[in-house]
Amino acid sequence: MNTDSAIYETIVDALSWDIAIDSSRLTVTVKDRIATIEGEVRSHSDKLEARRAAQCAAGVRAVIIRIEVLPMNAGYFQSDAQGFNCMTFAAVCD
Repeated sequence: MNTDSAIYETIVDALSWDIAIDSSRLTVTVKDRIATIEGEVRSHSDKLEARRAAQCAAGVRAVIIRIEVLPMNAGYFQSDAQGFNCMTFAAVCD
């Protein structure tokens, strides 16, 4: 059986590996094998990817998602979103 700390490391590693998600805006906690992810993301697909990362971690009993999807016109993500779109476009075209 996986410990809370092992589950935590698995989830954090999965989130940081996925370059589409800005994991610096997410907080992961695990207690009694119940994973909670809180924070803010750019899109619903990012929210779903964060949920998937937690659900796929071995030993997780349940996942609680407290993630807010911020609008793209919010100043919080405006400069990040422009750079992200450029990177995505370049990756598809290369």
